[in-house]
Amino acid sequence: MSSTESKPIAKTEPLRVLIVDDDREILSLLSEAFNGERWKVFTATDGTLALRIMSTEKFDAILSDMAMPRMGGIEFLGFAKGDNLNKK
Repeated sequence: MSSTESKPIAKTEPLRVLIVDDDREILSLLSEAFNGERWKVFTATDGTLALRIMSTEKFDAILSDMAMPRMGGIEFLGFAKGDNLNKK
């Protein structure tokens, strides 16, 4: 291959993102912002549901609201970090 020829770009899998927010409008806006070829979007309306989703799925990124009922964002992310460490 000469220096003027371009290398083929490898098709990569989309990055997986979990978005957690109890406000459905914000959840929808963030989902739309991340939806596309580069991202596969999963959503949850609270930390408890997000942890259930994480029990069967792996994620490259997590976006979480901090103030949610039942389980706040800090508590959720603490559990999520522990769960991710156990999956590696």
